[in-house]
Amino acid sequence: MLNKNSVPQRAIMFCSGTLYLGVVLSYFLGDKLFNYLAGSLSYTVLLIWLLISVAAFVLVRKQKKMGYTIFLSGAILALLLLFAGILITNPLAVTGFTALLYTIIFLSFYWNHRKIGETSEKS
Repeated sequence: MLNKNSVPQRAIMFCSGTLYLGVVLSYFLGDKLFNYLAGSLSYTVLLIWLLISVAAFVLVRKQKKMGYTIFLSGAILALLLLFAGILITNPLAVTGFTALLYTIIFLSFYWNHRKIGETSEKS
């Protein structure tokens, strides 16, 4: 949403707030903050690749291309093994922090999606 000067004021406030939160967290957590962020990033990248692979797997199954299905099954298995490795090697606090972030993102998406659906039904 833009203000009267066509500036995305809410986006700027959110980004600025996130930066300030990073500074405060860095003050209290010190070097541990980098470990939390790097560990969280590893989960995020892995989740993205897993979702892409599963979507490709579903598409290939619908197209009945068995060679690709076997290849993608191996890729998904490898990603799941990587997930197990990351889960074992990352500290529990990083895993909990990432799970909390994913939960907040999911609930905010769900809440906004439901809110938009209710608004369109009233129209």
